[in-house]
Amino acid sequence: MNDKFFPELARRLKRAGIDTGPVEKERLPVLLDGQKVMAVAPGGTIFLMPETADTQPVVDAYDTVAGISAQVHEYTEAMASALPLKAEGLHEGFRLLADFNGVVLAGQELDQGWGYKFVTWARSPNRTAVAHGHYYDGGDSYEAAKLDFACRAGLVDEHRQFTDEARFVP
Repeated sequence: MNDKFFPELARRLKRAGIDTGPVEKERLPVLLDGQKVMAVAPGGTIFLMPETADTQPVVDAYDTVAGISAQVHEYTEAMASALPLKAEGLHEGFRLLADFNGVVLAGQELDQGWGYKFVTWARSPNRTAVAHGHYYDGGDSYEAAKLDFACRAGLVDEHRQFTDEARFVP
């Protein structure tokens, strides 16, 4: 586990209106009405407190916590192992998360616990610089940044609509 997971998870949960307590025994307690109802382990596993596990507010909170926890775990782990992005004129401390077909996805940890921001850029033809950035502030925009990268890099057709049903249209 990296040391950024719990602070970032607590920050993101707070933005979603969910309180947390201080880390205890390598787990982040999640509180509802001041009562500990679950705890998140370093890998994102969630443990429910048996006495509150079957109440609707806890079930609702669990769904929110699970989604945010999975996302935060993904990008804090990716950022912890990513190499610095090197490009002419870039001095902001971005880390390279993905690079394909002349497009990069990069992330930056913001100062003073403000979270993360992500950006997609087009590389210059000689691959020494980046330009035409699409910026995504906050960890809650990580999914949007990944989708933008996939579309800009040609991995996904941005005009194709995905549905749960496969249909043939003559």
